[in-house]
Amino acid sequence: MTARLNLFSNPTTTTAKAAGYFAMASKTILEDSALPAAIQKLVALRAPDQRLRLCHRRVE
Repeated sequence: MTARLNLFSNPTTTTAKAAGYFAMASKTILEDSALPAAIQKLVALRAPDQRLRLCHRRVE
């Protein structure tokens, strides 16, 4: 199944740049958080799955 709207087809688009900024911000937040290291690793493992779901969500 292909996505109807591929936000990452062109890395110079505004949406791809914004996604990169959000990824860097979330990484910074996790590094500076008070969460235990084990929880931080779980969050980091879960994050790519969430981004994949958002990229392939149908646009209606």
